[in-house]
Amino acid sequence: MLEKCFDVMNCPEERKVRLATFLLQKEAEGWWKSILARRSDARALDWQTFRGIFEDKYYPSTYYEAKRDEFLGLKQGSLSVAEYERKYTELSRYADVIVASESDRCRRFERGLRFEIRTPVTAIAKWTNFSQLVETSLRVEQSIIEDKSAVELSHGTSTASGFRGREQRRFMPGINISSPQDFKNRSGGQASRNVSYGSVFQRQSQRIPSQPIRSTARSQPG
Repeated sequence: MLEKCFDVMNCPEERKVRLATFLLQKEAEGWWKSILARRSDARALDWQTFRGIFEDKYYPSTYYEAKRDEFLGLKQGSLSVAEYERKYTELSRYADVIVASESDRCRRFERGLRFEIRTPVTAIAKWTNFSQLVETSLRVEQSIIEDKSAVELSHGTSTASGFRGREQRRFMPGINISSPQDFKNRSGGQASRNVSYGSVFQRQSQRIPSQPIRSTARSQPG
């Protein structure tokens, strides 16, 4: 960010270090004070020398190597194409030599795509424009998502229709038959027999003989 500001301001080379160190805070400010105490030429450092010792402190070689290895092993996996592209661009700055040309950048991006996306993307063209490659990958991903949604919707509709049909046949009140013939056999040719729960209740009540009500009142003469 500082270098972008220096470029816009046409900042003289001899003022860059002084302006940059003025913005250092907390631990970084303490680090710079220790440099001033140890080096007599610290205030006369040119920008490239200052940047070198600054990066040795806060971005050591082990950090760059770890980021480069992470870039080399980067795959899309469960990420969306947009998320994969952001991660790819972020890590590619630590592997400038590996993706020095636009075609190298495209080729390594293709390798990390999921198979279902990589196959149609690589079949379209031999990509040398990274932006167009990303745009095409996004379109292919969207098409795959829409196809899956259509299949799931169609499957869900047919399943629901079948379920409603089964439930209607299963839960019709008072009827538990498997075929018209079964219904005829059970009903004895009378469609109204054994059809409702009310009929069952009536049959059960008919089985209980009527009992005369015995009076507890003593008989009176006359």
